[in-house]
Amino acid sequence: MTDRLTYNELLIENENLIKQLSEKDDLICSLKESEERYRTIFHVANAAIAVTDHTGKFIKCNELWVKTFGYSEEELKSLSNIDITHADDIELTRAYSADLANGKIKTLRIEKRYIAKSKSIVWVDLSITFMKINDILNFYGVAVDITDKKNTEFKIQQQNIELQKLIGTKDQFISILAHDLRNSFNTIIGFSDLIKLNLHYYSLTEILSYVDVINETSVNTYHLLENLLTWAASQQEIISFHPLPHPLSLLATSCLSFVKNNADFKNIRIHIDIDEHIVVTVDGEMMKMVLRNLLSNAIKFTNFSGEINLSAKVHASTVEIIVSDNGIGINKETLKTIFKIGETKSNRGTNDEKGTGFGLLLCKEFVEKHGGEICVESELGKGSRFIVSLPLEENC
Repeated sequence: MTDRLTYNELLIENENLIKQLSEKDDLICSLKESEERYRTIFHVANAAIAVTDHTGKFIKCNELWVKTFGYSEEELKSLSNIDITHADDIELTRAYSADLANGKIKTLRIEKRYIAKSKSIVWVDLSITFMKINDILNFYGVAVDITDKKNTEFKIQQQNIELQKLIGTKDQFISILAHDLRNSFNTIIGFSDLIKLNLHYYSLTEILSYVDVINETSVNTYHLLENLLTWAASQQEIISFHPLPHPLSLLATSCLSFVKNNADFKNIRIHIDIDEHIVVTVDGEMMKMVLRNLLSNAIKFTNFSGEINLSAKVHASTVEIIVSDNGIGINKETLKTIFKIGETKSNRGTNDEKGTGFGLLLCKEFVEKHGGEICVESELGKGSRFIVSLPLEENC
């Protein structure tokens, strides 16, 4: 026989059911409120938020994620996290995704790069969690755009590099001034003292030979200072730069008077083979300094009775200016450092000529200022070819 509940027991049971229903309603309301708060936070948060499945495929994202990366939510649903990750960060992304999925780490915060729809790079500070909600495992990512911060850091790094370069330049100046100027003035003072102390004992021939040494040393020292000051001004970008059309043959011819004495002393012939119709748009003084330095360098390393050729060729997109000689050439080790600040060395010429070590550096600075390039081809005992390439679009 089945026991029947009494009236009072039924009332109690009814009250329990009403209480449970009330608690359930409160729970449902609480869940709805929580869901609404989550939805509000998800869409109005001051961060880009996205949810992907366990493979990294996008499920949903907020408006700021769409705005940050330029893809609509529908477009993102056809992509995965890897698809918009910068190529250099893909391996790292796969590694930390695996660690999160395997439970090796609970959460992760990392800086990484994405590629926006516009193909621009977007740096983010990304916080990621791998969670199970309703028995579904998903990645939850919160990204803060730090592109401006990273660009600022990059600029600071570049400025630090430039600062180190300036410090190296300063050290180079000090080294050269301490060595070359001291040696030069020691020579000048030494020989002038000899003349002063022995003026009544030396023959005119002896005095003249000492005066020649003093004069040559003074001239070399002057060129050293001239190149140092010009190069320093170029580093500080205080040299005026006014490109204008110039017939290249006239620029070349005007340089001959500056090097004629040195060439005549060594009986070196200089041939100019430049079509008079070739016009280059350059800063005239800068380009003449380039040509003078290249010709002086060629004279320095060409033997007595040698030959130097200054020629030009027009190509599809460039004008090539070539200074070639049949001198002693340059060894492989020197070729590697010939245009490098702090590594270039001044070697003595075929008549024991001294150099400043800055002539070719000036050439490089001024050629690159015109958007061109300079290179050298050489072999020991077979001469050298210095080639200056200027873009045609700059010479129209």
